[in-house]
Amino acid sequence: MAQCILTLLLTWGVTAVAPVPPGRLQSPWYYPLKVGAEWVYLRGDEEARVVVAAVAKKGAAFEVTAEELLDDGTRRPWERVAVSEGGLAVLHDGGFEHQPPVPWLRAPHRAGDRWRVDTSFDSGGGGTPFPLFAAMVVVGEEEVRVPAGVYRAIRVRARHTGWRQGAEERWYAPGVGLVKKTDPWGGSLELKAFRPAK
Repeated sequence: MAQCILTLLLTWGVTAVAPVPPGRLQSPWYYPLKVGAEWVYLRGDEEARVVVAAVAKKGAAFEVTAEELLDDGTRRPWERVAVSEGGLAVLHDGGFEHQPPVPWLRAPHRAGDRWRVDTSFDSGGGGTPFPLFAAMVVVGEEEVRVPAGVYRAIRVRARHTGWRQGAEERWYAPGVGLVKKTDPWGGSLELKAFRPAK
């Protein structure tokens, strides 16, 4: 098993940019684990370039830090994610720390799997954290078409309640991470390109 995972990680690091083919969904890694991997997302009419800036081993998980590359050459935080064979949890995004982290994927996964999220967003500015409640469900494995191509991905839906209300959906592909996100708050994204780290 360990050799299979190592082979997949090495393959992702040297192959050309291409959607993940069917049959690769068994991989437990739903996020790149090598510094330098880069995504280009469409955010409305704008592009967002994001790069893996750091990867740290934390027990049985990897903590991956991604940063957005701005036009002036500077960077700003994009997200920090815990990646493990047990799934994927967002620790920080949009300038907010999630306490506790938000589990977007749990593994192994099956269509219909459900869990609840009870967390808070903290900007670190000394204000009161915002509570976040959501009911999560795995919609299932499906092929999703985005400008970067067709990916086999896990689709997860979150129904938010409390101060933020509405449904958010995310599609995660193994070795690539987020390939599509839809939400009613202006944060929808579609993957335009993905470049594995060399």
